[in-house]
Parts: sequence; structure tokens; C-alpha cells
Amino acid sequence: MAGRPWRLLLSCALLTSGAASGHAQGPEAVQRLMAVRTQLAAEADSLALRRREAQLIELARTHRDSTLLHLELGLVALRLGEVGGRRHFEDAASEFEWAAELAPSWPMPWWGLALAEEGLGDSRVSPVAGIQAMLGKDKGSRAAAALHQALRLEPSFAPALVDLARITEAQRFNVRLDETVSAFRLVGSGAPTDRADVQLARGRIERLGGSPDSALAAFRRYAALGGVPGLAQLEEARTLFVLDSLSGSAPYFAGAASDDTAAVRRYGDDLRPIASDSEMTALATARGRGRVNVLRQFWFLRDRADLRSDGERLREHYRRLHVARQRFRLAETKRRYDTDERYRSGSREFDDRGIVYIRHGAPDDSVRYVAMGVCANETWRYRRPDGDVVLHFVARDDVQDFRLVESVLDIVDAGGITRLRQESCQGGNIPDLVLSRVGLSPLYDRLLNASRNNYLQLANEDRAQGQRAIRTGTTTDSYALRFRTPLYAVADGLVVGRDGARPLLHVTFALEGASAWSRTTDVGEAYPVRLRVMASGAGGELLASVDTARIFLAERKLGANEFLMGRIAVPVPPGVVRYRVAVSQGEERGVLLPMDSALAPPVTGPLALSDVALGAPGVGARWTPPAGEPVRMNPLALYRVGGTLELYAEIYGVAASAPLSVTLDVTRQGRRGLFGLFGGKRSLTIQSDETADGPASAIRRSVSLAGLPEGDYRLALRVQDATGTVVERRRTFRLVKRPGVGSP
Repeated sequence: MAGRPWRLLLSCALLTSGAASGHAQGPEAVQRLMAVRTQLAAEADSLALRRREAQLIELARTHRDSTLLHLELGLVALRLGEVGGRRHFEDAASEFEWAAELAPSWPMPWWGLALAEEGLGDSRVSPVAGIQAMLGKDKGSRAAAALHQALRLEPSFAPALVDLARITEAQRFNVRLDETVSAFRLVGSGAPTDRADVQLARGRIERLGGSPDSALAAFRRYAALGGVPGLAQLEEARTLFVLDSLSGSAPYFAGAASDDTAAVRRYGDDLRPIASDSEMTALATARGRGRVNVLRQFWFLRDRADLRSDGERLREHYRRLHVARQRFRLAETKRRYDTDERYRSGSREFDDRGIVYIRHGAPDDSVRYVAMGVCANETWRYRRPDGDVVLHFVARDDVQDFRLVESVLDIVDAGGITRLRQESCQGGNIPDLVLSRVGLSPLYDRLLNASRNNYLQLANEDRAQGQRAIRTGTTTDSYALRFRTPLYAVADGLVVGRDGARPLLHVTFALEGASAWSRTTDVGEAYPVRLRVMASGAGGELLASVDTARIFLAERKLGANEFLMGRIAVPVPPGVVRYRVAVSQGEERGVLLPMDSALAPPVTGPLALSDVALGAPGVGARWTPPAGEPVRMNPLALYRVGGTLELYAEIYGVAASAPLSVTLDVTRQGRRGLFGLFGGKRSLTIQSDETADGPASAIRRSVSLAGLPEGDYRLALRVQDATGTVVERRRTFRLVKRPGVGSP
């Protein structure tokens, strides 16, 4: 006997089982046919499949009216289509249609027909495929219609329910989501559908349809029925995140320990839109608990980078994925690119808006320009303390496929880029286009009113800005803090002092009392403040993270130009340190300050000088070195005219008793006035010869500012050792006449 004997024996068994065309489709016949499909799925040899097909065709010559035989032939043709080509799906469709004619009350022929229609796909000619979609004849619509027919015949037919959910999830056109949800709800939770695969499918459809509570119940039922634990926990976590609950973190990490292939693949698919190649490699090579550790570190670093609490970034990622799948999915997965399209995502699921949305969330502002003949377009702005990010999207070939472009002028092909293809959506008024974006950036106001001489310069500036924005929008990800009510605060970072062998980074802040909220207590006004600090190295590696809450007490409510000051110190390695600060009161009131940097000197080795801490008597956050008097640090860098400036720094890398030359220069910045005759005293210099105290030598100065007028000043501290080596650190500050620039 050619081929594998079990297949022919199974066909004979089906033919003698009493399942003729007029009988109802019994569970035994379904079970046998599903066993055939399972066996066929393991066969990848097309020659063996063709031999089996030939045997069945020969058998069908004498049993032309056997519904089961035509169903089995259809299943063989489906598998041949999967391994051998599109025409076999046509054969499968013919067999299932024949079976449907023989047994019009059976759901299984319609289920098989749906799979054949899915395999046939859409026309390979794009215009024809577009017409198919408009008429509801695309592959997804055809397959879904056949499955709905199967369920009308038998509402609890589990294979049709499972595949209907899968096809509905994958559909880009003519999605009948409400009908799919209704199909699951119609059968309830009776025994025929109380199967793990049905509950998994139902949970995904309920979540997609906007019923996460029902989805959660289905996923938990899936787990109770013996579903894959890792997959059940991931789906539960996804749903809890859609419900905006941080409690999804527990099942998320628990499920990540599973080495089930389907679960592992989905964890990777979910991470891919924001993860780097190295991060994806680390995830792919991890096993069991190692995968959990990789994911914990992945999300931990992102929470810290964005000054978030544990789990916030993870929850937000899944919320964004859910929204992107509803709003930014591609209608056509085959994307062509033109010469001006410098960014090519390679995504087959999301347009470029979806890519940016998953990475950075919803924009703070968005604008469209609508005019006759103009391509669909959007510009998004993300407000950032380090500088706004402005991104332009255009949908040329497909109104549902928005692509990133570098310049606002590219929206109407006025940016000087030569395109190979010409679309029907062209034209538009350039001034009107630019006018629509004026509120997003001062650059567009300048471009709108530009003369001929500087128009090209501004257009190039817009393109350069767009290139930077695309780079930020598509290679980084963020979950920036946002506050409804702003606080006025400033921060400063300086490196002075040591924690063992490591330099100490002091981050000081000043919060204006007039912008802050307080509550009256028996001991005065209490100002609760949450302070978050993140420090990273030059390469982006996390060095330190602090999230603390403090209560500041004042005798009375503070007004304008009266500040609360505080300090946080963290040890860091030598080198460039980047830090970010957020000051807040509750969830709605606060400020995220721009990223800044400081240089941490080595505390051992050659001659080195710390940052210079500046303060004034009673003004500034206070730090007490291990040995010595308290040091004031004033983040405002504002001092009263005629007052006193207190300075502290440390010298490293010099042996005890070694000679040192220390020079302090204070120089007024800005214009000198007519021949330098007006404006008062402009500078002062203090020089002294000293001896080092040892590996760390303190420099303290109390500098009188008498005689220096209002203005901006630069302070330079220089130290020279016996070899002639010189190190220098600089700070700037401002002298003002008004009182109340600080509060102790």
C-alpha cells in the first residue's frame, strides 16, 4: 500500500461509520476529521501528500456522495496548499463546496471553506485587491462569512469559533467584530464550548471588542481548563494592563518563566516594537527564570529613565499596543517606498504613527491640514523639557498608511525632494499649510513670513529639525511625566565630596513657594514634595535613581521669590554624568526639568578638582562633609548685591603638604558700556599659596560681593601643583537687588 496506511484505513472507517450525506454531523465524525487535520499538519512531504490525495480520489470514484470523503480530500488539499502552492487551495474550496451541497446542515464544510478562502488570499493585482476590499470580497471577509454560516448551522461548533476569532483579529478590512463577539456570547459557557482553545479565543475577542472584564474571565477559565500556563498568564496580564491596573505585573513575570513556544513568541512579539537588537537577543537566548530576569531589567531601566514607579512603563506599553492595534494598523501589508521616504520601519502591522505611538504615547498636540487634493496628513508635537519633538506624517498611496517625512513642506511635495511616483493627492496652498502648523513651533511663524533671502535657510532648518525628530521618535522610547498644573522649580547638579572611592553627585532644587500647595498645621505651613532623580552615564547606563517624599515646614505661606530648597546626594563613577529631576506634589501638580550633565572627577590619581559649590549665609541646601563645617548649595545661582558668597571645592590626587597655588577670578559678563567707564567694578581676583591636606583637600572661601553691580558673573577656580599642572572649574551666578531670592 502506497503512502501511510493509517490514512487509508481512517478513510474507510469514516465511510463505514454511518455518516451519509443526510445524517447530522456527529461529534465522533468531527473528532476523526480533526485527527486527520492534526496528522496532516505534521506532514511536510508534498509527494506523500499527493499520493494520499490520489488514493482518496480513486476511492471517491466509487463513493461520490460521501460527505466525509470530500471533507478529508479538502483537508489534504489545504495541507498541500500550505506546503505546495495556491492552486491547491482552489481544489480544497471545491471539495468543501461539494461537501456543503451533500450535507447542507453540516457546519464542517463551511469551516473548511473558510480556511480555503483564507489560503486563496486576495488578488495579486493591487487595484483588483482594492476593489475586493471595497466590495467586502477580500480574503478575511470571505473566510469570516463562511465561518458565520457554519455557526448559524451549529452555534457551538468549536473549530469555527476558534478560527473566527483568529481571522477577526487579523482582518484589516470590513471587520465584523460585533458579530464575532455575539457568536461567542450566543453559545454561553455550555459543555460543547467549554474548551481551553475556545476560551482563549473568546478572551482575545472580548478584549478587542472593548470588554476586558469578560476577557479576563475567559482567560482565567482557559487556565482552569488546562491551557498553557505561560500563555494564560500573559493574556491575563495584557488584559489587566488594558484595565489600567498595575496588578498585571505579577502574572506577566510569572508567565515569562514558561518555556512554551507560543508564550515565548508572544512575549518577544510584544517587546519588538521598542526593544533594541541586543535586547531582543538577550530575551531570545534566555530560558525560564533567566527570561524573567531579562524582562525585569528591561522594564526596570525604563521606569527609572522616565522617573516612574515600578510597573508603570510596562502597563503603559500594553495600553499603547492595544490602542495602536485599534487605530494605527496597516490595511495593506505590502508597502512600497519612494525616494524621499528616509525612514522605513519594515513593520507589517502598524503605520509610522503606530510605531511612534507605541514608543512615545499620544502626542501633546496634533494638527491636520485639509484642502482639496492634499494628501491626508498629520503633525504631532511632543512637549519635552529638553526641546519639543515635531513629527510629520503623510498618507500618499493609502489613506490608512501614514508615513514619516522630514519637512512640513514634504506634505505637498514642496520640500525639494524628487519623487518617482505621482499620486492623485497633490497640490495645496503652501502658506495655508505652514499657517496650520504655526502653533506647533516658532519656526513655522518665521517660515510663513520669510523673505526670499532666508526662506531656503528656514526650509533647511525645518528639514534638519525633522530629521532629528524622526531619529528620536523611531529609535528611542519614553513615558514622560506630565502634570496638569505646573510648579516653578529649578535644579542644579554638582559633583563634590566622596563616598569612599566614588565621587558624590549633589542634586539640589529650589521650589517657588507661590506655585506650591501647602496645608496649615500646628507648627506652620507644611509643603509635601516628591523629588525624583535619575543619573546615567554618557552611554545611557543607569547610575543611580532616587524617589523620595519630604515635608518642608515654613512659618507662613511663601510668596513670589521665596523658595523651598532641598538636596539629594548619590555616589557616581568618574566621568560625565547626566541627570534628570522631577519635582511634584501629588499626581497632577509638578514639573519635569531638562536633562543636564556634570563631570565627576576621579578622587584618586592625578591632580583633579571637584565642582564648585556656591551658597550664601542662610541661603541654599545644606551639606556637611565628613569632616568640616556645613556647606551651602544654592541652585538658583542668585545672590544679593553687596552680600557674601560662600565657596567650597575639593582637590584630589595631591600628596599631603604638597604646595598648591589657588586662584579665584570673578568676572562680570555682558557688554562693558562706553569705553568700560560705566557699570561699576567688573571683577575681582583672590590668589593664595597653600599646602595640600592629603588625598582630598578642601578649599573654602567667603567672598564679599561689595562693589559689584547687578549682572551676570562667571566664577573660575584654578589650582596649580608643583609640576605646573593646572585644573580649573567654572560656575556662573547673578547678582540682584531684590530681596527674598532664597529661603533657608
